[in-house]
Amino acid sequence: MGFQQFVNRVRATLKRSAPEPLALIAQAADGLLFISESEYPLAPFTWSDAAPLSAPGLCRLAGLPADTPVAQVAAGDFFAPMLRLRADAPPETRARVARYQQLIGLLNQHLSEITVYKFGRVEMPVFIIGRLANGQFAGLRTTVVES
Repeated sequence: MGFQQFVNRVRATLKRSAPEPLALIAQAADGLLFISESEYPLAPFTWSDAAPLSAPGLCRLAGLPADTPVAQVAAGDFFAPMLRLRADAPPETRARVARYQQLIGLLNQHLSEITVYKFGRVEMPVFIIGRLANGQFAGLRTTVVES
C-alpha cells in the first residue's frame, strides 16, 4: 500500500469512528508537511497491538521486514527543525511554526510516553508513537529523507 493510500484509509477511518483525542491530533496535522530533504504529510494512526513496543513489532506496524534498522529519537529533537523561526521569517513560515506548536501541544496533552522511531536509512518511515488514555498506541506517521 502506498503512503497516500495509507493516509486516505486512515482519514476515512477517523471520519467514521475516531476517538476524540486522535481526531484533534489528526485535525491539527491535516495539511502539515514534515520537511527534511523532501516533504511528506503527517498521517494519524492507531495500533491495536497491546504488546510492549519492540523492534520487530514496530517493523510489523510499519509494514517493513523484521530486520529493518530502527532508531529511536527524542520527540523534541525530531520536531526541533519544524520550530526554528528566524526574526525575518515570512508570515507563512510563522503560521507553519504556530501550527507545529499547536500539534506538539496536542500530542503532549493526549499521548504519554511519546517516542519517535525512524526505520531504515535515507528515505525513512517515521512513527511518532505514544499512548492514549485508554492505553492504546497512537500517533503520527510520516517519512523523512536524510542522506
